[in-house]
Amino acid sequence: MRLLFTAVLLFHGTTSTFSQHVTPQQCLPPTPTTTLAPVEANVKADIIFVLDTSPSMGAETNNIMSNLNAFGQHLENEGIDYRVIFVGKTQACCNICVSPPLASSNCGDTGTRYRHVNQLILSVDACSRMAESAMYAQYTSFLRQDAAKTIVFISDDGITDTEYDGSTNRGEYGCTKNSCKTVKATKWLNDLQILDGVKKQFAPTDILPRGVMVHTIDAHDCTGEHGHQRSYVYRGLAELTGGKNYLLCESDWTPYFSLLQVLLLILRLKQNVFMLYLVTALILRCWLVV
Repeated sequence: MRLLFTAVLLFHGTTSTFSQHVTPQQCLPPTPTTTLAPVEANVKADIIFVLDTSPSMGAETNNIMSNLNAFGQHLENEGIDYRVIFVGKTQACCNICVSPPLASSNCGDTGTRYRHVNQLILSVDACSRMAESAMYAQYTSFLRQDAAKTIVFISDDGITDTEYDGSTNRGEYGCTKNSCKTVKATKWLNDLQILDGVKKQFAPTDILPRGVMVHTIDAHDCTGEHGHQRSYVYRGLAELTGGKNYLLCESDWTPYFSLLQVLLLILRLKQNVFMLYLVTALILRCWLVV
């Protein structure tokens, strides 16, 4: 896989190729100007996946399930002390079934590094539900205060103010045009900080000034999907927190999980936020041109 190969280049400094392919010049890592020393303490990373299981999300649910264990195993192999919290509920379309070693049993809700929060997320209410006080209490119960936090939203729809699905929180985070994405995303992040006032699970840090990095697998650029050109809140959340937006309509999601692994591995180095942006941009550029 060329994307994962590019990630290996960045961390191991090799320029060899697979199957006689030549690595484009723009994919080669820049010559380091400073030495990045490994962090002595173990890196802790808590990752929350938030999955929309409305009727149209069957294939996407299968993609998540097929990648989740390999994702966790890779982090463990790299020495990252991780936890995975999965928010979502099995529906007729969508079977949430995490197997060992991440879950302690087949389709289990718990594991040493895993918790399933069995709450329904539907088409447009992911942000509202995650900002409910009762929901917050559930997913933060497995978080660690000293771990870096990542949230990954997965949905084929956008966030709107005209529909709330099952949420009791009229958070008004909806936005269906580019001009309001930053305002609405900022409101959600601020509301999360208010909820977090006591627990301090999402306390801002030098590397995560918003207290969390938000990625999405969404349909904003997927023609024919419900969220096409209306997933602006997800755009805003990723932009404000240094995260990335991935295409939901791609059939192979393995590269997305590879890039998430790279972003978490960056936490093992003493570096500033600029380096995180640099590596992310370089990998995506290589993926697009190779």
